[in-house]
Amino acid sequence: MRCALVVIAVAGAVLAGCNPFEPKMIGFCESVLKERLRSPSTYRRIAATKRAEPLTTDEWLARRAKSNPKQRATDEIVARVRQSAGASPALIKVTLEYDAANAFGTPLRGFALCEYLSDDGKDPTGAWAVTVDGETDTDFLIRQLREARP
Repeated sequence: MRCALVVIAVAGAVLAGCNPFEPKMIGFCESVLKERLRSPSTYRRIAATKRAEPLTTDEWLARRAKSNPKQRATDEIVARVRQSAGASPALIKVTLEYDAANAFGTPLRGFALCEYLSDDGKDPTGAWAVTVDGETDTDFLIRQLREARP
């Protein structure tokens, strides 16, 4: 009995920050955004909206080619196979409105647009695939390095 109570208490503590009814995309978007903020601990979500824009296979391929031109041949094969299986690609977008402190500690209202190019219309399985304000994590880090150089 005591062991069961301990397990329930630990599980409750772990899941306290999780909302099982919230789309995964919103959580991934927030986690990437927080990594980019000066004061991530001050982040407070005001609003979040998620929508999916259906894409044709050709639109999906064109958008995918912009982000990864070397994958073109493989992407075409994968897209055609998925299309024949009934999967429909989509551009999943999340808009976040949030408050967070700047470098001086002053809270500011901000907005972020997160996008994920889905080949099957579903949310991503990890934050690595999400772009925030048009930048991947790699793009963001490269920009930060360039801005830091004298």
